[in-house]
This record gives sequence, structure tokens and C-alpha cells, in this order.
Amino acid sequence: MALYVGTNYHPHDWTPERWKKDIALMKEAGFQVVRLGHLCWDSYEPQDGVYNFQWFDEVMDGFYEAGIKVFLDVSVRPAPVWVHKLCPGCDIFTPGGNRQAAVTRYMEDVDDPDYQFYALRFAREMVSHYKDHPAMMAFGLCNEQGAGFISYSDAACKRFQVWLKEKYKDIDSLNKAWNTQRWSRRLNCFEDVVLPCNETSKGAPEAYLEMRRFFGDGVLKFMIKLKDVVEQEAPGMMHSSNHVSEGDTLGFDYLKGCREFVDYPGVGFYPDLDPGMKIHLYMH
Repeated sequence: MALYVGTNYHPHDWTPERWKKDIALMKEAGFQVVRLGHLCWDSYEPQDGVYNFQWFDEVMDGFYEAGIKVFLDVSVRPAPVWVHKLCPGCDIFTPGGNRQAAVTRYMEDVDDPDYQFYALRFAREMVSHYKDHPAMMAFGLCNEQGAGFISYSDAACKRFQVWLKEKYKDIDSLNKAWNTQRWSRRLNCFEDVVLPCNETSKGAPEAYLEMRRFFGDGVLKFMIKLKDVVEQEAPGMMHSSNHVSEGDTLGFDYLKGCREFVDYPGVGFYPDLDPGMKIHLYMH
């Protein structure tokens, strides 16, 4: 079994002159692989449908010439500003219904169908463009899927209602599961369901847990769609993911669907996040 030594690298943060120096340093250090591509969707697609891969072609060629293989992330998060403008349904809303500007990374609701249209379209372009590059080793299913925030939007609430109806079939079953008689909160139809959290309370624990499962399923299903794009555009190419299934603000049930998106396992090690030295472990 081969053991590769390498690093993450963000060429979009540096000049072409710096790329050459850094690649030379990596080669001198004996690195065999580098992880590239994450966190920079708008460097490849600065405007809707306008693609610019030329700058990154130079990066890929440089690593190939240095004999360093590339683990290439398909960078569908964070979403560019232009995606947020075209897809307001993917914006994050507070429990009080206030839209949050996308001022930091991972501020998109990946279950939003309009967001997914643009994200998966970009994924197809990126994967098809680089699948045959001689430096390619594997694709990554973006970066830290499961990190981010729950969006308490009207659109998310409507999807939650549909998700519950598919799960419980009839409203009596949902009332029983949620013990809605306890606080005089019986539901007469699925359209009565709200996202069980506001500015003063998280609401009943049954409903809140169900909501977390719903949003987790949204992340998981999106990862499976992204995996499908990679496998359709680059059959036989390895892929993995640096996910954050245990994310405390969003997350997803890794064991529920790992066999549907994991190809090769990997580990992401983050010693600075908490005293327990958080480890993201992906299992086959």
C-alpha cells in the first residue's frame, strides 16, 4: 500500500510567480500529492456560465511537470455572490426570518434546487475539463460538506413539510410521533408544520430533532448528487470527501448514507478546533 505525503494549497491566493516557487519547494520537500481547488468557485466561473480555467491549467501543468499528483476538489461551496443573487432561496435566514448576507463561507442552503442547478452544472464543467489531465489522482466532493448553518426560510419550511409527508404519510402519525397533544400543538395538516425554532425557543425536542434530520438529509442527498456527477463525467476516477458530518450547526447522518457517496476513505485532521482534537473520519 502506497503512502503519499503532501499538503493543501490555494493557488488563487497567490501570484503565478509564487506558484513556481511553492511547487519547487514542494518537490524539494518530497511531496507526492497536493490537494487543490477548494473554496474558489468564482475563480473558475466569475459570472453565470462564463468559465475561466486557463489560470488553473497553468497550476495543474506545473504540478505535473514537478511529478506531483493532484487531488482536485470540486469547489461548489462557498457559492459565489452571483449565485446568491440568482438564487435567493439558498440564502441563510435566522429563526426570526431575517436574511443573512453571505459574509463568510458556507452560507448557502445546499438543499435549495436553484443552487443545486448552478452547483452541479459547474461540477460537470470542472470534472470534464480536468478528468484527463495527467496530474490528476482523484476528485474531492467539495470541502467540509456539513459545515454551515440551518436556514429558517419559507422555502426550507415548505420542503420540510413535503419531507414529513413522505415520511409519515398521514398527519395522525406525525402528531403521535411528535406528542403534539402535550402543549396543545396538534396539527390538522402538514401545511401547519413550521420550522420548530424561533428567536426565543427551539420548541419541542421531537420536532427539533426531526428538523435537524431533514437538513442533514439535504446535505447527504446533495453529496450523493455531486458524487454521481463525478462518476458520470469521469468514470473510474477515484473520489473522496473532507466532510463535516458531525458539524454542530448543521451536519448530517454519515452512517445513513456513507456507502452511497464514499469511494476511497480519508481523514481530515483539525487539531486546533477543540481540546479533543477533532477528527473527521470517513469509513468505507
